[in-house]
Amino acid sequence: MLDRMEETMRQTKWLAGNAFSIADIAVVPFIKRIDEEIAPDEMKPVRHPRVAEWWAKVQARPAFAKARIEGFQDEVAKI
Repeated sequence: MLDRMEETMRQTKWLAGNAFSIADIAVVPFIKRIDEEIAPDEMKPVRHPRVAEWWAKVQARPAFAKARIEGFQDEVAKI
């Protein structure tokens, strides 16, 4: 998934073109999980620089903060 995102963003700023879209929103939970627990090293700029930059831009958006997306590990700890 990250390799395909990286390849796509060689040509565009966002996943479905040069504007933020539902495509970007749709992958947020998957990327958050990858970044948080599955393969955090894959999210580093040395491995996937465009994805890392994209992820930083997504997290900097005001709507991301308003969504209050908690960590997956936080949810497991509540159970």
